[in-house]
Amino acid sequence: MSEQLYLVKDEQGFAQGACEDVSFVGNSLQLKDDCYTGEFTSPEQPQEYFDRLVCGWNAQTPAGTAVQVLIRIKTNEQWGAWLDYGLWNIRGAAPGKVQNDENSELRNGIVTTQLHFARAFQVRAVLHANERGESPKLRLLSVSVQHKQQSRGEPVYRRTIPVPGYTALRRAPQLRDSMDLTIALTSILNRRGEDLLPEEVWYGGAQTSAALAAAFAGGVGYECYPFFCDAARLKAQIKKGFSCAVRLTGRWVCVRGFDTDAQGNEQVELLDSSAQEDSATAVLEPLELFCKRWTGLALIVNEKQQKECKHERTAGELRFPKQGQAVIFVQGQPYEMNGKTTICFTKPDGNAYATTAHKRFYYPEYSPDGTILLQELAAAGEKITCYAVRCGITVVCSATIPCTE
Repeated sequence: MSEQLYLVKDEQGFAQGACEDVSFVGNSLQLKDDCYTGEFTSPEQPQEYFDRLVCGWNAQTPAGTAVQVLIRIKTNEQWGAWLDYGLWNIRGAAPGKVQNDENSELRNGIVTTQLHFARAFQVRAVLHANERGESPKLRLLSVSVQHKQQSRGEPVYRRTIPVPGYTALRRAPQLRDSMDLTIALTSILNRRGEDLLPEEVWYGGAQTSAALAAAFAGGVGYECYPFFCDAARLKAQIKKGFSCAVRLTGRWVCVRGFDTDAQGNEQVELLDSSAQEDSATAVLEPLELFCKRWTGLALIVNEKQQKECKHERTAGELRFPKQGQAVIFVQGQPYEMNGKTTICFTKPDGNAYATTAHKRFYYPEYSPDGTILLQELAAAGEKITCYAVRCGITVVCSATIPCTE
């Protein structure tokens, strides 16, 4: 499987395409003054025959702005339709209008050819301003294609990166079945110094699409893109100190190291979120078996580019109208949860944890009016730290539960 990657992340790269109402300012592509939409379209990119393709982008998106990425492929010297990844910002994503044509289909972020192999592609990024005229800032645009070719040899570097592991079984019950990619990315980012909850990454769009996972990582400041590659690339990333998320048949895992066993056979160290406990997520697997199960798709997470970027959190206040009930207030007003929010909380247990996500979390239900039903999960006199997680923002509040008549 050969590496074929189109990567644009500087002024020279963007200058090679067609720009309309956008310009490169500082370290990103932005809308020109007084323009509410603008776009970049790459030149035609000839390739060897390929049958799968994935896009990626990194951008800062102030509230109300959005980035829209579209891709088209050429087969039999004919261009297909522009397939639409949809409108994206760090607070959520809207699906695109065109998801397939006669020869190709865009599903879960991956374009797959149906009838004929493709020989070229073009990618387009459309920037959308908000009502105040603020522009998103597009730092990176990538396209990776997959085709079969002999993998390169690469020595083992015998290195393991101490990336934290999390099991999905301890996460929000309503989300855990779709958290494999989310948890792999959370592990990688928390190793880099973030302190994210898997639920926060899930609501950031990193669920089943490597494109949206890369966009989330880019939104919190990292250089990140999905990439069809071979094991040599993964070994090189580990050598540089960068763990990777990879798509096996059926689920995503985190690759955090390579080594050899006593007989000299190469092994891969994985973090598998399907384990029963956080401590059991680390798994050693023969490299040969790993390569048979691996689809070739990886999520590459490099250095953080924007140090000031963080997932948005805001302080709230917990009030307790009745025993066994709690309500979150933000700036003096009840916080509207509208059914698209996960509520969770922790209680002190006297232990120190490497990351907040390692703590034991409790997941209470809440009523339509936003009343949190603590019931038997927390008692009077206990201190709790509560998180209300939704797309783009987390409200955090701490309080000791009072004795209420």
